[in-house]
Amino acid sequence: DPDPEVRARPARDRQHNFGLNAGGPLARDRAFWFLNYEGYRFNRSEQVSITVPTERMRRGDFSELFTDPDVLAQFPGGVRIYDPTQPRDSRTAILGNRLDLYQGGAIIDPVGLAILSQFPVPTRAGVFRNYTASSEAPTEMNNIVGKVDFSVSPRQHVAVSYSYRNIGGFKGGFP
Repeated sequence: DPDPEVRARPARDRQHNFGLNAGGPLARDRAFWFLNYEGYRFNRSEQVSITVPTERMRRGDFSELFTDPDVLAQFPGGVRIYDPTQPRDSRTAILGNRLDLYQGGAIIDPVGLAILSQFPVPTRAGVFRNYTASSEAPTEMNNIVGKVDFSVSPRQHVAVSYSYRNIGGFKGGFP
């Protein structure tokens, strides 16, 4: 990522594997036990630059789409917003991309505003890549194996085993 803020804080990857084994006789030459435990811990983090609505956009002012250098690099004339309530082939351009001023702000949907309120506020200026998202994805695994062997006769053996594995994790991403 070319963003210097993201490069300044490198992601962390930490991994730990550990375990133990134990075993021995239960009855001399007749029964034996074995126990194994394995643990695994892995913590991965990442930081990425993503795009979230700017403070002005949250109020219905999309005029930045005419002035932001990143927008102008892709769209030399800027990005114009049209009235979505009109027929597709004869829509009126919204003056200055100001939805907050167009028809007294009536075109702004309250459901859209409610969804918008769930996005984080930008951490940097600009329209694109204006928020640094940090996440961690820890994984924790525990594995237990127990076994008992019985020697019924020199030609007959019986073994009983039990295995248990629990993997817990959390997937990170957009805040």
